[in-house]
Amino acid sequence: MTHHTPDEIARSPIAKFGANHGYAIDGDIAWLNADILVDESRLCGQNWFLQLWADGSIKIAELALGVLPINGHGFFRAGAASVASLPAGQQAREVSLVLVDDWGEISDRVTYPHGMAILQPQIHGTVHCHVAERLIDLSLECIRNPRQEDNLSGTLALELWLLDTPYTGGAWAGTPVASAVLGTLSGQSEWRNCTFSMPFAPFSRDGYLTLMLREWSSNGYITRDFQSVNLQPDELASSFADAKIPNSATKETDVAKPAILNHQDRSLNAADLAEILTTKGISVAVGKAILAHRPYRTWEDVLRVKGVGPKLMEKLRFKFALGNPIP
Repeated sequence: MTHHTPDEIARSPIAKFGANHGYAIDGDIAWLNADILVDESRLCGQNWFLQLWADGSIKIAELALGVLPINGHGFFRAGAASVASLPAGQQAREVSLVLVDDWGEISDRVTYPHGMAILQPQIHGTVHCHVAERLIDLSLECIRNPRQEDNLSGTLALELWLLDTPYTGGAWAGTPVASAVLGTLSGQSEWRNCTFSMPFAPFSRDGYLTLMLREWSSNGYITRDFQSVNLQPDELASSFADAKIPNSATKETDVAKPAILNHQDRSLNAADLAEILTTKGISVAVGKAILAHRPYRTWEDVLRVKGVGPKLMEKLRFKFALGNPIP
């Protein structure tokens, strides 16, 4: 019989992975499964979580296991689906499955030898960008949907952001500059030689100008791909003419800002019917429905109004700030 010292026992994990474990990604759903071996004598009522991480820095999914049962066998089998927050970009990611308790202590980790490549809408080729007459002109070689033919994308949008740090595919903090709604794209299809002219909000010289390809999903807009963007110094200077630069940055998780950040100070939560009807494409019936469903705390709440789709929501975001909900 092998005897372990108290120090050896203390250093050994309370719970660890068995021989069977793995993951699968299906769209924005992650399926996680694992056999877990448990030292039942050391369980003390803590909750446990099964997490999937990319590159050790981006959490993709989390499955709450709760309190591990004491069954006299020292064995627990976990498996279920979880919402996935997939990292943006086309590069393969090193993926790890992590077992962690609610104190944040990692009990075990397994890293898979083959990187995970994610099939999601992509930007291909070089992005060219320059400022002309208060517009930002963008040209892209190709936007592609590499998913299966029957997999129609959600509504795609391009968003230009000035970020605080270089972007690597996870969450970010920065200032939105401009955007354009593109529409949906079938799987195995692409748009080639794309050009866009977008009004823009003034932005600082300091930061990292980044183009995001975003897709509408049940969880709102999600970043699928990105590219850094360069402007010549003389073009960048023109963005400061007769402009007031925003003082505060926003985060990806904040309420999305209007498409080109040129809205009035009027809040959608306070506007009357006549003001709402000045938005092109809104009928009296839809305008009344917008009034009936107030207050709105996020733009996703607005999208739930019958008759308001992504394109109409973008028009509202251009004309109105969301503002604070009315009492």
